[in-house]
Amino acid sequence: MTRRKEIFRYLVFGILTTLVALVVFQGLEWVLPGGRSYLFSNVVSFIVALIFAFIVNKLFVFEQKSWAPRLVAREIWTFTSTRLISFGIEYGLTIVFFEWIWALTAPRFTQRWINFTGAPWLPAFLAEPEDAYRFFTRWGVIAVVVVVLNYVFAKWIVFKKEKEDEADFMEC
Repeated sequence: MTRRKEIFRYLVFGILTTLVALVVFQGLEWVLPGGRSYLFSNVVSFIVALIFAFIVNKLFVFEQKSWAPRLVAREIWTFTSTRLISFGIEYGLTIVFFEWIWALTAPRFTQRWINFTGAPWLPAFLAEPEDAYRFFTRWGVIAVVVVVLNYVFAKWIVFKKEKEDEADFMEC
Protein backbone atom coordinates (compact mmCIF):
# COMPACT_ATOMS: atom_id res chain seq x y z
CA MET A 1 0.00 0.00 0.00
CA THR A 2 1.27 3.45 -0.80
CA ARG A 3 2.08 5.89 1.97
CA ARG A 4 -0.56 8.30 0.65
CA LYS A 5 -3.25 5.64 0.82
CA GLU A 6 -2.14 4.67 4.32
CA ILE A 7 -2.22 8.27 5.54
CA PHE A 8 -5.63 8.79 3.94
CA ARG A 9 -6.98 5.68 5.67
CA TYR A 10 -5.41 6.76 8.95
CA LEU A 11 -7.09 10.15 8.70
CA VAL A 12 -10.47 8.64 7.85
CA PHE A 13 -10.31 6.15 10.71
CA GLY A 14 -8.75 8.80 12.94
CA ILE A 15 -11.78 11.00 12.30
CA LEU A 16 -14.08 8.06 13.04
CA THR A 17 -12.15 7.33 16.25
CA THR A 18 -12.41 10.98 17.21
CA LEU A 19 -16.17 10.87 16.55
CA VAL A 20 -16.49 7.77 18.75
CA ALA A 21 -14.58 9.59 21.50
CA LEU A 22 -16.65 12.74 20.95
CA VAL A 23 -19.97 10.92 21.24
CA VAL A 24 -18.89 9.14 24.42
CA PHE A 25 -17.34 12.29 25.92
CA GLN A 26 -20.26 14.58 25.13
CA GLY A 27 -22.80 11.93 26.12
CA LEU A 28 -21.19 11.61 29.54
CA GLU A 29 -20.92 15.39 29.86
CA TRP A 30 -24.69 15.72 29.32
CA VAL A 31 -25.44 13.01 31.88
CA LEU A 32 -22.92 13.81 34.62
CA PRO A 33 -23.11 16.82 36.92
CA GLY A 34 -20.93 19.84 36.07
CA GLY A 35 -17.64 20.84 37.60
CA ARG A 36 -14.75 18.63 36.62
CA SER A 37 -16.82 15.82 35.09
CA TYR A 38 -14.82 16.34 31.89
CA LEU A 39 -11.89 14.55 33.51
CA PHE A 40 -13.89 11.33 34.06
CA SER A 41 -15.58 11.69 30.67
CA ASN A 42 -12.17 12.02 29.04
CA VAL A 43 -10.93 8.75 30.58
CA VAL A 44 -14.00 6.75 29.53
CA SER A 45 -13.98 8.19 26.00
CA PHE A 46 -10.28 7.32 25.76
CA ILE A 47 -10.88 3.66 26.65
CA VAL A 48 -13.72 3.24 24.16
CA ALA A 49 -11.76 5.01 21.40
CA LEU A 50 -8.65 2.93 22.21
CA ILE A 51 -10.46 -0.35 21.54
CA PHE A 52 -12.06 0.98 18.36
CA ALA A 53 -8.77 2.47 17.10
CA PHE A 54 -6.75 -0.69 17.68
CA ILE A 55 -9.14 -2.80 15.62
CA VAL A 56 -9.45 -0.40 12.68
CA ASN A 57 -5.72 0.42 12.63
CA LYS A 58 -4.74 -3.24 12.67
CA LEU A 59 -7.21 -4.36 10.03
CA PHE A 60 -7.78 -1.42 7.71
CA VAL A 61 -4.97 1.13 8.05
CA PHE A 62 -1.80 -0.93 8.47
CA GLU A 63 -3.38 -4.13 7.13
CA GLN A 64 -1.92 -6.46 9.73
CA LYS A 65 -3.79 -9.68 9.02
CA SER A 66 -1.93 -11.99 11.40
CA TRP A 67 -3.69 -12.92 14.63
CA ALA A 68 -0.76 -14.95 16.00
CA PRO A 69 -1.07 -14.67 19.80
CA ARG A 70 2.44 -13.30 20.43
CA LEU A 71 2.13 -10.75 17.66
CA VAL A 72 -1.29 -9.56 18.82
CA ALA A 73 -0.09 -9.40 22.43
CA ARG A 74 2.86 -7.24 21.36
CA GLU A 75 0.63 -5.02 19.23
CA ILE A 76 -1.90 -4.57 22.01
CA TRP A 77 0.86 -3.81 24.52
CA THR A 78 2.67 -1.28 22.34
CA PHE A 79 -0.57 0.25 21.04
CA THR A 80 -1.92 0.73 24.55
CA SER A 81 1.43 2.01 25.86
CA THR A 82 1.86 4.57 23.10
CA ARG A 83 -1.77 5.65 23.38
CA LEU A 84 -1.29 6.12 27.13
CA ILE A 85 1.63 8.43 26.37
CA SER A 86 -0.45 10.47 23.94
CA PHE A 87 -3.38 10.35 26.37
CA GLY A 88 -1.13 11.81 29.07
CA ILE A 89 -0.24 14.63 26.71
CA GLU A 90 -3.93 15.04 25.79
CA TYR A 91 -4.94 15.05 29.45
CA GLY A 92 -2.33 17.65 30.31
CA LEU A 93 -3.37 19.84 27.38
CA THR A 94 -7.02 19.48 28.43
CA ILE A 95 -6.21 20.81 31.89
CA VAL A 96 -4.01 23.60 30.50
CA PHE A 97 -6.65 24.75 28.02
CA PHE A 98 -9.73 24.24 30.20
CA GLU A 99 -8.41 25.63 33.46
CA TRP A 100 -5.51 27.95 32.74
CA ILE A 101 -6.03 29.39 29.27
CA TRP A 102 -9.82 29.61 29.67
CA ALA A 103 -9.34 31.72 32.80
CA LEU A 104 -7.14 34.12 30.84
CA THR A 105 -9.25 34.28 27.67
CA ALA A 106 -12.82 33.93 28.98
CA PRO A 107 -13.72 37.64 28.91
CA ARG A 108 -12.66 38.10 25.26
CA PHE A 109 -13.96 34.71 24.11
CA THR A 110 -17.30 35.18 25.85
CA GLN A 111 -18.00 38.50 24.13
CA ARG A 112 -17.02 37.12 20.72
CA TRP A 113 -19.12 34.03 21.30
CA ILE A 114 -22.16 36.11 22.30
CA ASN A 115 -21.77 38.03 19.03
CA PHE A 116 -21.41 34.76 17.05
CA THR A 117 -24.21 32.64 18.55
CA GLY A 118 -26.81 33.90 16.13
CA ALA A 119 -25.54 31.39 13.56
CA PRO A 120 -28.45 29.09 12.59
CA TRP A 121 -26.22 25.98 12.26
CA LEU A 122 -24.97 26.26 15.83
CA PRO A 123 -25.86 23.18 17.96
CA ALA A 124 -27.88 23.94 21.09
CA PHE A 125 -25.29 22.30 23.37
CA LEU A 126 -22.79 25.02 22.41
CA ALA A 127 -25.00 27.90 23.52
CA GLU A 128 -22.83 28.75 26.53
CA PRO A 129 -19.41 30.28 25.82
CA GLU A 130 -17.54 27.91 28.15
CA ASP A 131 -19.16 24.87 26.52
CA ALA A 132 -18.21 26.13 23.07
CA TYR A 133 -14.64 26.85 24.15
CA ARG A 134 -14.29 23.37 25.63
CA PHE A 135 -15.80 21.71 22.56
CA PHE A 136 -13.71 23.54 19.96
CA THR A 137 -10.51 23.33 21.97
CA ARG A 138 -10.92 19.65 22.79
CA TRP A 139 -11.96 18.54 19.31
CA GLY A 140 -9.95 21.08 17.35
CA VAL A 141 -6.61 21.99 18.81
CA ILE A 142 -5.99 19.03 21.13
CA ALA A 143 -7.37 16.39 18.76
CA VAL A 144 -5.00 17.45 15.96
CA VAL A 145 -1.94 17.14 18.22
CA VAL A 146 -3.06 13.70 19.41
CA VAL A 147 -3.86 12.36 15.91
CA VAL A 148 -0.39 13.29 14.64
CA LEU A 149 1.29 11.71 17.67
CA ASN A 150 -0.77 8.55 17.35
CA TYR A 151 0.08 8.14 13.67
CA VAL A 152 3.79 8.42 14.39
CA PHE A 153 3.51 5.88 17.23
CA ALA A 154 1.36 3.44 15.22
CA LYS A 155 3.46 3.63 12.06
CA TRP A 156 6.92 3.32 13.56
CA ILE A 157 6.35 1.46 16.83
CA VAL A 158 3.14 -0.58 16.94
CA PHE A 159 2.50 -1.84 13.41
CA LYS A 160 6.00 -1.61 11.98
CA LYS A 161 6.81 -4.33 9.52
CA GLU A 162 9.99 -6.26 10.17
CA LYS A 163 10.88 -9.52 8.49
CA GLU A 164 12.40 -11.02 11.66
CA ASP A 165 9.33 -10.24 13.76
CA GLU A 166 7.01 -11.78 11.18
CA ALA A 167 9.06 -14.99 11.07
CA ASP A 168 9.12 -15.21 14.88
CA PHE A 169 5.40 -14.68 15.24
CA MET A 170 4.48 -17.09 12.45
CA GLU A 171 5.97 -19.88 14.55
CA CYS A 172 3.45 -19.29 17.36
